[in-house]
Amino acid sequence: MLIYNVNTADKLTNGQRGIITDVIFNDANTVSCLIIKFDDPTVGKLQRDKNKMYTKYKGVPLFRTNYTYAIGKSIRNHSAMASVLQFPLTLAWAMTAHKMQGQTVYHPQILLADLQSMFGTNMAYVVCSRVQFFEQLYFTRTFKDSKIATCKISKAKCHDLSMKSINNHPKCWSQENNKLRISIMNIRSLKAHIKDLKADFTLMQSDIICLTETWIPDDSSLVKYQINQFLLIAASKGRGKGTAIFVNENILMSSQNIFSDSMQTIKLQHQEFDLFTTYFENNCDITDNINTILNEVNPHKKTIIAGDFNTGTILRKNQLQQSLQQQNFKLLINLPTHENGNTLDNIAINFDDPQTLEIYHHALYCSDHDAICFRI
Repeated sequence: MLIYNVNTADKLTNGQRGIITDVIFNDANTVSCLIIKFDDPTVGKLQRDKNKMYTKYKGVPLFRTNYTYAIGKSIRNHSAMASVLQFPLTLAWAMTAHKMQGQTVYHPQILLADLQSMFGTNMAYVVCSRVQFFEQLYFTRTFKDSKIATCKISKAKCHDLSMKSINNHPKCWSQENNKLRISIMNIRSLKAHIKDLKADFTLMQSDIICLTETWIPDDSSLVKYQINQFLLIAASKGRGKGTAIFVNENILMSSQNIFSDSMQTIKLQHQEFDLFTTYFENNCDITDNINTILNEVNPHKKTIIAGDFNTGTILRKNQLQQSLQQQNFKLLINLPTHENGNTLDNIAINFDDPQTLEIYHHALYCSDHDAICFRI
């Protein structure tokens, strides 16, 4: 058994078990290397690749390791130190429950457990759960089920987590009703992240997926960006710009693209509401761009304007808010939507009940922006 973390990334860690299959001597007739066949065949792959001269031995080469120990009581950095150079191995005819944590006893090996020697809660679980099949597990002496105990604190914490879990408190997004699911996010290149989008369970529940900063060239074919059961609409303008919308093919909507020198917007017209998806380029004229959109708004119809407005400063957000308020729109997002703490993405509506949208933020690993998900 290894007794030292030789290389954690290579799984050569304290507690790994195996068999010494060969001993390698150098020219001075002293042991230079031990060949270990570990129980877990994935252990030591990097070590084998690094030392290809030992490939023929079909095991992991292990060399002496230098340990540094404190002699006596260690008080700050004033204790005397000693070094030991040795192979980090020890015989492992038996192992403690602590050493067995994270281990797997592979079939058909047998695990012989001594429950009577166990003194703490959860120890029986740690030991007995190491096997792959029940028939691998045997017990010494008399089996006492009283030794199988759960930590009361852990049990209480587990109950608390269960009560707070999404399973017991499903978001409005997951509930089945007649409302449409709409998500908006800055994808930072649809070409680079189309697979990430398809793999995101939350976003793929959407009826309408609104994307900004799509980076699609304005003369590019949209065939390679298609997603099954969705229709794709794009307002493209090349690198670092553009918007796109995936609409469920069962939803009837008409669309209109709106461009300015520093803005790309798509207007979707549903029978009950209009949805504008927009991308404002950095350092653009906020007032001019939002007024271009507001000129296309039907004041007698529910309207949602959503997208990346690039309002990274209070001044720019105030400019956006003032222009919207003049047309009876209000911004709904106050929390940061970008990893730098800025609220770059937002939603504006011209109707009175914002709770109708049931908004929540969804974090993604593939973008530095959060997605904003809502239902209407």
